[in-house]
Amino acid sequence: MHHSYFSRMEQSQNSQGGGRMDKEEWALVHRLLELSADPQWKAEGNFKGGYLVKVKEMMIAKCPGSGLKAYPDIDSKTKWFRDKYNVLMEIFRTSGFTWDDTTKMIKCERQSYDDKNYKHGKGLWGVPFPFLDELGKIFGANRATGDSCEDYIEAVDNLHNDNEVIDLDHKDGEDEEEEEDDMNSHLETIASAFTTTQQHEQVIMAHELHLDQKQKKLDEKKKGLFNEVMKILGLPRVEAMMAAKKLVSDESSLTIFYECPDDEWKKDFILNLIHPDLPPFN
Repeated sequence: MHHSYFSRMEQSQNSQGGGRMDKEEWALVHRLLELSADPQWKAEGNFKGGYLVKVKEMMIAKCPGSGLKAYPDIDSKTKWFRDKYNVLMEIFRTSGFTWDDTTKMIKCERQSYDDKNYKHGKGLWGVPFPFLDELGKIFGANRATGDSCEDYIEAVDNLHNDNEVIDLDHKDGEDEEEEEDDMNSHLETIASAFTTTQQHEQVIMAHELHLDQKQKKLDEKKKGLFNEVMKILGLPRVEAMMAAKKLVSDESSLTIFYECPDDEWKKDFILNLIHPDLPPFN
């Protein structure tokens, strides 16, 4: 079974009693905090695409030789931080639950906490969580969309557009197969939605381009309309002016006028246009 860098660090700390895990976690929190304050990497409450790779570069500069990867190391730990922050915000909205800023721990009865059975609440009761203030600055703007909302940047990152390869060791059993099927289905849904969005935008852009080109051609026709009408021999000046006025305000008639094969056709069309009650021409 594959373990991320932070999972291995946690296991090492549990077996040796060291404090290196806290140092690594704080390093990641500070890198995320730094990036969240940079408009180049975060806007409207969400990180932009490629931010995990950027965090990895910042972490390697801070912790050289660590071998950190954007996936699964930084990705999984960032999600872990976000899940813990979100569940704490949920807890704080519940009567009887408070926060001790000195000890950095939840204050409530253990039974009350257990009864709530929070999805991501494991390991929070009676255990200091020193990152709350910093995580509030990093993830706080995303709370308006709710716990279950997956932001667009996360969806793009899950598709691995940063060309980072997920190295997963496959394990036997039905649970693993179901988990993999769910993951594939999830990725296919995101990819489909992303592709549909791109196609929709392309259709809109193509339609707008078509309208722009059509309008330009129409403007060119209107610009040279009076000269075209005046070139028609035998057409009185008054009728030429009347025709130009009607044609410039009627796009369909203007199109037909320019499609007439010669001046005789154009003259007949104009006379019919300005004198609709006249009998048909022979």
